[in-house]
Amino acid sequence: PDTPLEGPPSSPPEGSNIPSGTPSGSHQSPAISIGSASHGMKRCKPCAFFHTEVGCKDGVDCRFCHFQHAYAKIRVRPCKGKRDRFKKLTNLLVDKVDSNPGTFEVEKLVLPSFVEGNMVWRDRLLTKLARHASHAQKVVSG
Repeated sequence: PDTPLEGPPSSPPEGSNIPSGTPSGSHQSPAISIGSASHGMKRCKPCAFFHTEVGCKDGVDCRFCHFQHAYAKIRVRPCKGKRDRFKKLTNLLVDKVDSNPGTFEVEKLVLPSFVEGNMVWRDRLLTKLARHASHAQKVVSG
């Protein structure tokens, strides 16, 4: 009969590439996913959701590995709305630089919280603006 497994999973079948034990540090009930099969060979991709508060909605059917990965850092892509806001802000600030390159000061820029709270976006934006301002000043003076 089709009954859900309860408790920790048993040892994997002999000859399989699935490591024994359960995914450590998980708040979800231990479940080896389909994507965990090549974990022992380090050819799996970690599940970005299994070890989070929300958890993995696909469970054992997940194509990604549910074991801990010391060698992988998962970066979740920001949603399209945030990416669009960032692009719009970047274009607006580039236009400000172009309108008055001699007086634009990157250091005095006050950034919105969605950029200020994200170090990658903050650094990317400030680097781009500093380069653009430097180029614009050379064009004006040269």
